[in-house]
Amino acid sequence: MRIVISGASGFVGRMLLERLLHGRAADGTPVVDQVPTDVSIVALVHKPASLVLLKEVHPDLEVHRVDGWDDLGLESMVLGADVFFHLAWSSVPRIAAQDPARDVRENVEGGLRLLNGISNAGVRRFVFLSSGGTVYGSRTGAPITEDVPVDPTNAYACGKVCFEQYLRERAEHHGFEQVILRPSNLYGDPSGPTKQQGVVEHWFGSIAAGRAIDAWHGLDVTRDYLHIDDMVEVLLAAMTKPVQTSTFNVGTGIGTSLSELLSHMFEITGITVPVNSPEKNPPDLPWNVLDPGLLQRSWGITPKVPLRTGLERTWRSLQSRGYGSPNGPLSVQV
Repeated sequence: MRIVISGASGFVGRMLLERLLHGRAADGTPVVDQVPTDVSIVALVHKPASLVLLKEVHPDLEVHRVDGWDDLGLESMVLGADVFFHLAWSSVPRIAAQDPARDVRENVEGGLRLLNGISNAGVRRFVFLSSGGTVYGSRTGAPITEDVPVDPTNAYACGKVCFEQYLRERAEHHGFEQVILRPSNLYGDPSGPTKQQGVVEHWFGSIAAGRAIDAWHGLDVTRDYLHIDDMVEVLLAAMTKPVQTSTFNVGTGIGTSLSELLSHMFEITGITVPVNSPEKNPPDLPWNVLDPGLLQRSWGITPKVPLRTGLERTWRSLQSRGYGSPNGPLSVQV
């Protein structure tokens, strides 16, 4: 089986590679699963530094740098791939809001060029990592199911929804299979905070550094936190499972407020730091919890990592990298 992964140096891409290449979970422990043994992997990255880093970590991995999906060699890189995991996205909500036009150019227009390239190369199945945490807009009450109409309320979500629609149209037109995965709030990056998102890693970093936490929207904001190991399980299933239904929420169905999350983190670390609400602006999305029932019924997959367990694993991984030590790395506050 030939697999191509875009965004292979990002959080989800790195963890997927660890499982496929080495059979390891996010914290490095061995995992026994049913990954095909005859897998060949092609990793695609955007930055030159990412290419160098991946080759250092995985010397035998085939890695290519592509720029804006304009690379003339793209089709040859992905020729005959069984599965293309599209995990690359150049923005996060905060960055997309600052320059929506750039977000569209890089991720929607660029994504269309990618879809044309993979269709010409004969890719069999295209798996897209969308955003269940943003595409449904502001909802309250019962966990959100896939039949709830999308209602993007920020630039990032608009881009994700737009690409979803183009993917469905291009797949129908060119005849390849498509799977859209809408994860909730992912956490569990063992390397620590990256970009300007990921409250768990950022707050653990601030706690480790003994710095106050700024909760800009207060502590009542409620999210559905999904450990990266559970996300990787779904990605592995997406390689081979039937796709009569092609759009899935990936979450736990359990809502956790920032206040509850912070209590867990203080207990796990044994460290307490001040919490400030500098402006307490109302959040765009005060509540977001996904219903994972369709995925469970269709593919038989349920989340295995409880929040407390996942937070403990994340903290241990960060400690192993020096967080919490006198000379350990400092993180960016959120």
